[in-house]
Amino acid sequence: GINTRSFNKMRSIELREDCYDFEAVILRHCLRQVVEIGSSSLRSISFNGNGRNFSPALRSELVQLVLEVPDLDRVSGIDVGNLKLHRASEVRLSDRNLGDLEAEILLALVPTSRNLVRVCGQRIHFQDLSVAERLTNAALDNDRILHFFQFPIRDMVTGNLVHLSFSRQDPPLTNTEALYLATALKRCPLVESLDLSHNEIALEGIKSVATV
Repeated sequence: GINTRSFNKMRSIELREDCYDFEAVILRHCLRQVVEIGSSSLRSISFNGNGRNFSPALRSELVQLVLEVPDLDRVSGIDVGNLKLHRASEVRLSDRNLGDLEAEILLALVPTSRNLVRVCGQRIHFQDLSVAERLTNAALDNDRILHFFQFPIRDMVTGNLVHLSFSRQDPPLTNTEALYLATALKRCPLVESLDLSHNEIALEGIKSVATV
């Protein structure tokens, strides 16, 4: 649940139980008050995978409000405070329950972050695969980002790497990483060969890469 009475005094919010649009509406109301006031003790929010239970419209509203909360440091383990201030050189995703909501937060921050060179860490569990494609393209659009998860995207795009070997990755690549790679390869015309053997990519992921 969400304690609305002392919301403005809370330093952290952790949604531990299964939350849906009802709780999302309450959280939206509280965050709007914080944004309007312009000051808050709130420093961190952890959605614990509940973002996937929210409708797309509410999820997008929450993302926008979260980004406007003053002095908010972390959201589901994402260092939003330093990203907004261009102090972060690496985003290391630590929460195992990341989804479209957290990806949309990254989408808002990754393209313009001036010191970010690497995005890595836990896998994001996408419901909307277009969000995965948009996030990959956002990373590609930021010329400072060198690595996006297991992939050295800057060397791939510039042609410094034309023979790509991602065999036996640890952790193994799955359909999620295959979608990242397929999206990136559309902007890598100089790539000559690719090895994805001995991973955990299913047929859907193989098709996404093969059809590039």
